[in-house]
Amino acid sequence: VKLLIDEMIPAVARLELAEFNDVFCEHGVFTPAQSRLILEAGKAYGLTPKIHADEIEPYEGAELAAEVGAISAEHLLVASDEGIEAMAKAGTIAVLLPGTAFFLRAPYARGRLMVDRGVPVAISTDFNPGSSPTISLPFIQNLACMNMGMTMEEVLCATTINAAHAINRGDVVGTLEQDKQADLLILDVPNYKQLQYFYGMNHTDTVIKAGQVVVKGGNLL
Repeated sequence: VKLLIDEMIPAVARLELAEFNDVFCEHGVFTPAQSRLILEAGKAYGLTPKIHADEIEPYEGAELAAEVGAISAEHLLVASDEGIEAMAKAGTIAVLLPGTAFFLRAPYARGRLMVDRGVPVAISTDFNPGSSPTISLPFIQNLACMNMGMTMEEVLCATTINAAHAINRGDVVGTLEQDKQADLLILDVPNYKQLQYFYGMNHTDTVIKAGQVVVKGGNLL
């Protein structure tokens, strides 16, 4: 912790290597007290706090995210009721990672409850070799519908505009609006509900990145 606070964070800020400061608040990793020190140190250098927390056991990570004004808190499989309420009041985005619960055979985050309590929810793959070895965001969307009680509309918002806000890019991407970056998918389905109904498939026909077509007819250009 001393190395991070006294040497690494100042160097990262000085060299402008990052805009976020993320810590894994979990039993056996960083304690809530240590995590608070690390996140507050990052804030002093202009780094926006994020936190990975409450994945394995309730560890006051959601509460800490709200306390330090984190832009997002990830995992939250076993976040407490108090932590969820605190995040709702603080406006902290819950980035839920159902692929981790699926692969580890762990309880899923309470997405339905979070939405109902007013927590903005984003969803991501958490692609990594240890707990979520998938890059299939459509599959992750299906898991969110089937196992976290979220509607198809909520899942679409969670993987677009809410996800953009979780990385402080909501004014650039995440919705189809004038003056935003034209990152678009054209999907080969009759309606949006079939994105989750037909799971485990790639429905992508066309990908437009920053206004340029990079995939057409499912083929990389």
